[in-house]
Amino acid sequence: MRQLPAILLTLLLTAPAAAQPRVIAGTSLGGGLRASSHDVLTVSPQLMLPTFELGFFTHAPTSVELSVPVLRMVASAVLVERMWIGFDGYYAFREHIVGQMWAVAGPGVGWMASAGRGNGTFGVRGCGRIGMEFRNPRGGFALGLLLQPDVLVEFGDIGVAVSGGAVATVRFAWLRPLE
Repeated sequence: MRQLPAILLTLLLTAPAAAQPRVIAGTSLGGGLRASSHDVLTVSPQLMLPTFELGFFTHAPTSVELSVPVLRMVASAVLVERMWIGFDGYYAFREHIVGQMWAVAGPGVGWMASAGRGNGTFGVRGCGRIGMEFRNPRGGFALGLLLQPDVLVEFGDIGVAVSGGAVATVRFAWLRPLE
């Protein structure tokens, strides 16, 4: 009887058994700040439009993930008449904290290319993700609150530009086992 509180606490903090997820599909969106330097240092707000994300768990709880900003590509072409393509890839580590809460962290690398209005650029990005992921009890859905810092080096007709920033994002993801 004296062990009852410990047993109840263990039941409350332990995640129910669920099939180990193998595939991640979802979207992220958010906002933050970006500092850039070409001729002069400028700081500006940064908006992260919803992305398409796909990933695969390599060994639980690590995953390889790809983030493609499809909506940004379309908005760039329509609003500023500039063709823009790119993606970021991450190797994410997850650590179970308690209950349905997981810590997420991982390095990433990305690239981008753009062309329009007589000039073009190519960029390489070092990026990362760090934050928390909350899964539903069956493990099929996850809500992530992530900070995504990055440094971008762009090469183009106007020279070399370096920028860096961080975006706070909300991530909605579906986690599915391979069957």
